[in-house]
Amino acid sequence: MPDASSSPRPRLLTPAFLAISVAVLAYFTADGITLPIAPRYAAGPLGADPFGVGLAMGAFSLSALLLRPLAGRLADRRGRRPLLVGGALLFAAAMLGHLVANTLPLLIVMRLLLGVAEAFVFVAALAAIADMAPEARRGEAISFFSLSLYLGIAFGPTIGETALGTDRYWLVWIVAAGMALAAAVLGGRVPETRAPEPAGGAIRSTAIIHPAGVLPGIAVFGGVWGMAGFFVFLPLHALDLGFDGARLFLTVFAVVVVGSRIVGARAPDRFGARRLSGAALLF
Repeated sequence: MPDASSSPRPRLLTPAFLAISVAVLAYFTADGITLPIAPRYAAGPLGADPFGVGLAMGAFSLSALLLRPLAGRLADRRGRRPLLVGGALLFAAAMLGHLVANTLPLLIVMRLLLGVAEAFVFVAALAAIADMAPEARRGEAISFFSLSLYLGIAFGPTIGETALGTDRYWLVWIVAAGMALAAAVLGGRVPETRAPEPAGGAIRSTAIIHPAGVLPGIAVFGGVWGMAGFFVFLPLHALDLGFDGARLFLTVFAVVVVGSRIVGARAPDRFGARRLSGAALLF
């Protein structure tokens, strides 16, 4: 009788897995295009002070934070693909809205809409990945999936700053909107992974925030706290240092993350989430 430990590992890189990864790559490339440009737009043409820049950029995270629990429930009730496509379309619409965002309050409104779009896309994509990943390779699947996000951060800033030139903000917004539309088209080709509803009818209502997610959520909150300020003010700091943009620094950051996740893709399944995340936060 063959040893169970010698059985082949379940397949991870299926066509569905690759399809959603490419769609997410397109979406986060659109997001990355705006990453070094939006703070410069707030501080430059709109004349915002550092508080105003932080407020405009933080509006994105505020709406994403508030909408993610709702997005998770919608993904369970309506499916992953509608949120994936709808979020990308909303992102494209908000980017085109930047063309008329000639005051700080209007920019904040557009950033709030971008946060809603991010909540829909990220939650739907992560749920789909968890659906299709073999249980024994779920940590590895999420690690590989996250490469799409950070590759977008690697590619996007260079595209954005190239489109910007000296002051072509309008072109940056249009290019980002076009990339988001491409993400919506690609997302429409991703198969639906939501499990069918029970024969009895609707899904049983539960709390929006599961108690088991509170402590990991606090840990993630602490981990990204500093990253938020880094992303917002690095583009302005790079200009103060005499560089023409922040693309080099953002690309180095993303390449290090991508390399680490490729090398350590199996680490979550081998060492466990608690041990690995604790070591990472200390590092």
